[in-house]
Amino acid sequence: MGNGASVGHYVYVISLVAKPGTIDRMLAALHAHHTPAVQQQPGFVAKVVMQSEAEPDRLMMLLEWATFDYHLAWSQHPEHETVLGHLREFMVRSDAANTTPRGVYRIVATADSVRAP
Repeated sequence: MGNGASVGHYVYVISLVAKPGTIDRMLAALHAHHTPAVQQQPGFVAKVVMQSEAEPDRLMMLLEWATFDYHLAWSQHPEHETVLGHLREFMVRSDAANTTPRGVYRIVATADSVRAP
């Protein structure tokens, strides 16, 4: 993630499913509201949003944090709820959409790509 995930960092994993026909607006809301807010948070390292090829309305978002406490502080920050408000109109109820257990995962191993010289 970012410039290379670090062992010991924590990654918050969330599955998002957009209501039919709203994926572009959901991605725009993530870019306009979520990204700038999370980038200002202490301990934030990187964010990756992935879109399913098989189910284009399904996203996986990974947020890398230096520590679990930084993630926890963001999840309890008043701006977090404000940001979610910009996304909810596009989302299928998240507890019905998740196939990957939502939560924070600690990075235990990383590997960079090997490039030919």
